[in-house]
Amino acid sequence: MIDLTIVILTLNEEINLPQSLSNICGFASDIFIVDSMSTDRTMEIAAEYGVKVFKHTFLNYADQRNWALKELPYRTEWMMFLDADELLSDSLKRELEERLPYLKGDTCGIEVNRRFFWMGRWIRHGDVYPCWLLRIVRHSKAFCDDRTVNEHIRVDGKVIRMEGNLDHKDLRSFSDWAKKHLLYADLEAGELVRAESRRASGEAVESARIHGTQSERKRWLREKIWNRLLPPLFRPFIYFIYRYFLKLGFLDGREGFIYHFLQGLWFQFLIDAYYLERKWRGCGNG
Repeated sequence: MIDLTIVILTLNEEINLPQSLSNICGFASDIFIVDSMSTDRTMEIAAEYGVKVFKHTFLNYADQRNWALKELPYRTEWMMFLDADELLSDSLKRELEERLPYLKGDTCGIEVNRRFFWMGRWIRHGDVYPCWLLRIVRHSKAFCDDRTVNEHIRVDGKVIRMEGNLDHKDLRSFSDWAKKHLLYADLEAGELVRAESRRASGEAVESARIHGTQSERKRWLREKIWNRLLPPLFRPFIYFIYRYFLKLGFLDGREGFIYHFLQGLWFQFLIDAYYLERKWRGCGNG
């Protein structure tokens, strides 16, 4: 087994959890599940695979990840955040086995390249792939930035990349996906209001750099261009045109059209609609 702890955050993940645990059991030395009070068979499945479960009340994603980084009883220096609908490819497993034990002390984080599957098809275009995510860290050197959704892990040290893919394969229904993104859209709208408040007070946006990592560049573009220059309700259409035509999303076929339309237009439009509703109601961060 590799000297690595894998941490999975769960809430009612009975559909995805078996494939995830089958993929990593026997590979990582420890597997921890941080559960947000699931009411389905998540706990039963975890017991079947013999993994350790820790319950923690969910406030937001950043809080959950920071709690996991600081409070879990790690026996290893390295840990990896894995979603219940994600799998380690064979090539990523081999690369971790070959490289992880020999990384120097100044290396504190590892980015992996996520491969996204939708209705069984790998979505390769539309700015979806490559997608570099910081998921493997020295837990003592890592923290999660303060966002309620779309949060990012950060480390105090050098970050490298591994070429093996992390595969996203969600087995839940489309209705589950839609319900989840209704929640995400509301949370993202709250982040837009918070960003406005920070700008008004002159506060700098954390981890937003045009010459930084992929996630930092995206944060910079969202803060400097998307939030400030493009008007709500109009910008989702611009984004869809960018993804589907300029970034060749149409090459992903029928499944790609469904995904790019829903995630690149419908979801973005929902965020703006929720944002404008908050402004109308004067809800602020609430």
